Amino acid sequence: MKDTFCIKKTKKTISIIVEYDKDTGKIIKDTAYRANGNNIYYTKDFDRVTCKKVKEIEYHFDGKNIDFVFEFDKDNGKIIKKTIYHVDEKN
Repeated sequence: MKDTFCIKKTKKTISIIVEYDKDTGKIIKDTAYRANGNNIYYTKDFDRVTCKKVKEIEYHFDGKNIDFVFEFDKDNGKIIKKTIYHVDEKN
């Protein structure tokens, strides 16, 4: 099951997509898009049992290259790992 939220101005541009577990109805993933509706801003993954955020990935403005990744403890929600990426620049 998915919910899709659109920006009010156009009602066509996707802002956020929320995915739920089909059996429990609990949130399992949240994907947010930048204002253009095409480029991913971030994704968040949630534990199916505790419903706590277990991973968050934020993307560069291009919506393809990863900027950073946070990983969280599924029981207490505290951050356990942070990875930062650099975009390779083309000359």
